[in-house]
Order: sequence, then C-alpha cells, then structure tokens
Amino acid sequence: MMKEIVAEQLTYGIAGFHIDMVDQGFGPPYGCWCEHCQKAFKDEYGRAMPNGVTWDGDWDRMLEFRYATSERFEKALCQYIKKLNPQATVDFNYHGNPPFSWEVGQRPVQHAGNADFVTGETGVWGFSALTVGLNAEFYRAATPGLPFQVAMQRGVRMYHDQTTRPLNDIRWELLTLLSHGAFVTMVDKTGFDGWLDPVAYERIGQAFQEVHRKREHFGHEPVSDVGIYFSSRTRDWVARNDPATYFQSFQGAHKALAYAHIPWSVVLDENATLETLKRTPIVLRPTPASYHRGKRRCSGIM
Repeated sequence: MMKEIVAEQLTYGIAGFHIDMVDQGFGPPYGCWCEHCQKAFKDEYGRAMPNGVTWDGDWDRMLEFRYATSERFEKALCQYIKKLNPQATVDFNYHGNPPFSWEVGQRPVQHAGNADFVTGETGVWGFSALTVGLNAEFYRAATPGLPFQVAMQRGVRMYHDQTTRPLNDIRWELLTLLSHGAFVTMVDKTGFDGWLDPVAYERIGQAFQEVHRKREHFGHEPVSDVGIYFSSRTRDWVARNDPATYFQSFQGAHKALAYAHIPWSVVLDENATLETLKRTPIVLRPTPASYHRGKRRCSGIM
C-alpha cells in the first residue's frame, strides 16, 4: 500500500518525502504478532515467536526481529522511491533517541541511516529546552559524517496549538540547532479553516533572514571534551520496564556538562570504535546500571 501511495504522490512532481511515522507502537501490543510475523520469526530462528515480553534469549531474538523488520521496510520503501525518481529525497521520522524506548522498534544507529538523511524532532514543549541541542548531537552521532535534519515548530504548546511563539523563542531554538550542525525545518499546522497566521510567518521570516546573515558561523567541526555514552542494550534490558531510570541518567549527565559549560558530544554503543572513543579525553557512562543480588550497581567514567 505504501508503494502505491508514494507512486501516486510522485506524479504531482514533489521533491521528496518525509515519512512519518515508522514505529511499532506507542502503546500495547508494541509491534505485530500476526501469523505472518510468527512464520517469519520461526523461519529465521527455527523456534516459535514468544507470546509476550520475557527475560530470556527468545526475547533477545524478538528484539532483533522487530528491529530488522523496521529496517527492511525503510530500505525497501526508499529503494522503491529512488527507482521511480532517483532525484526524490527520502527521510523517515526518527524515534531512536530518548524518550523513545524499545517499544517503537527503532535502535539509535540502525534506523537512522536508511534514507538520504535522518530527521528528528525537537521542541521545548515536548522535549525540554536542554534537549534541543542534545537531540541534534544524538542524530549527528547516529549518522556520522552525514547531514541531519531537525524539525521544530512555530506553536507554543504542541503540534496543533495555534499560539504563535515569540520571535526570540524561535530564534533561540533555530540558532541552537544550527550551532550543533543540523539543518532545520520549521513546521506549521494550519488552523481548521486553513488560515495561515501572518504574524507567525513574519517572525519565521525574520529568524531565517538572520540565519542567512550569520551563515559563516555554522557548519564547523564541533569541539568536545566529554563523550556521553548511550547504550541501547541498557535501554532495552535494564531500563525496559522503566526507561526513565536510564534516560534521566543520560540526560542528567548532559545537563551537568551543559550547566558547567563543558563541551560534550554523544557516543553510541552501536557504532563506537576505539577511534571514536579516542576523540574525547573523557567518555562518561551515565549510570550503566546492572542488577546484582537484587541491588543496582553503577559505574561512571571510562
């Protein structure tokens, strides 16, 4: 069905697709448990798909199965679009970073690089002021050396809010994202009558005019003294039932560094190498919790 939809849309001469959202659910049952998936799982692993979330090797295989399913879908759809129009760009809305956990079926690196670039979202209303820069650096770490896009919005409270943000609020978020190396899209949701708020577009225009005047200040190689290590395995297992226990540690480490004005970056377990780890004098592992005799044990700096 998705192939039919994109094929029809390409006939209108559009330049590309932002495909929102490829995930396996923000609520139960978290993924597909149909007979076709059960057969595919058995064909892949030679055993039955688990009936639910467990704490054994079958659930580890289930996680891999879910991640691979999302990856195959993204790659197949991207390849199909490129076959119809090699010039059309493709990106998928990304849910590999906190606060998104295993439920959505995306792993930080595995699902960031399946199209022309990764696109993530930010916004003080939903992710806090501190995570504007953190999200951008997370996307950079997930697709090293590639462009990455961050979407911000013009409303104050949430996506369908029609309250226009103050100019300086827009400026701050836009310039913060650009300073972290992102390219930025401003999202507007029109009113129910299709009306476009002229005040919003006046402010957006002023903000982007300022960006054009200051282009020389963006796109430079970032400086980092501390790499904040993020483990998708810890997210998927130790923090599975309570992801905030791990996310708050990761975000808290970033908050401490940001407040102390210490240059930082993000290091991801999926693509970390010796060379990656050598890029910063310090690699900080925020509460890589493990359970031992019923008690949590934590370690810190590598």
